[in-house]
Amino acid sequence: MLTQLVIVGAGQPVIHKLIHDLESFFYILVSICVLLDGPYKLKCDKDLVQCFDKYFNTFDPSVLKMITIQLDLTWKLLILQHILTYFEPLIDLLTSLHDAIIVPL
Repeated sequence: MLTQLVIVGAGQPVIHKLIHDLESFFYILVSICVLLDGPYKLKCDKDLVQCFDKYFNTFDPSVLKMITIQLDLTWKLLILQHILTYFEPLIDLLTSLHDAIIVPL
């Protein structure tokens, strides 16, 4: 729903659809991969400030988050580079989900 909430603006109704649940799943999976270095191991504060805090550590729908993650170029340059070795096997899955769920929104 992030994309539609940002587009319609604060206080405007958005009808919840199945695609919104898939979008939420995608964001949760990406945020876990960006937040952690491995099982139970948070990244250092310096690394978190560069990516996680800017795009994921917010309660408000963010135009910056939406644009950064939705556009293919910024997705690769600003998000995927923060996924470290432990989560690298998930990059293909994240990219497939990104292309199937996020880009069409």
